[in-house]
Amino acid sequence: MTAEEKQKFRRSKRWSNFRQKMRKRYNKQDALTHKELTRTWNLHHLDMNDKHYMDLSKEDKFLPLNKDTHKFVHWLFRFYRHDPGIIQRLETIMKLMIMYNPPRIIHNREEDQWE
Repeated sequence: MTAEEKQKFRRSKRWSNFRQKMRKRYNKQDALTHKELTRTWNLHHLDMNDKHYMDLSKEDKFLPLNKDTHKFVHWLFRFYRHDPGIIQRLETIMKLMIMYNPPRIIHNREEDQWE
């Protein structure tokens, strides 16, 4: 399936309706971060086989993700599929970052606010 064919499908009423259905199913939240979906959210295909791109019969093959989360998931998957240990190393790095940056430190950047 070409990029143009995918783009045409994503403009279809069928895709639009399915996308909104999935948005509601996940309570308008990003499946990874549980933050509210933004205007630029994506409905992520877990099955990345082009032959299945237009198959909407299994809702469990799709997840709503905000734009940055979606990019991150695709980026991480490139490594994870060949080296699942990357998740453990990422968790180690995150724990170290928490240790050096305790929760009392607050970021003021709008897209990066901590609660």
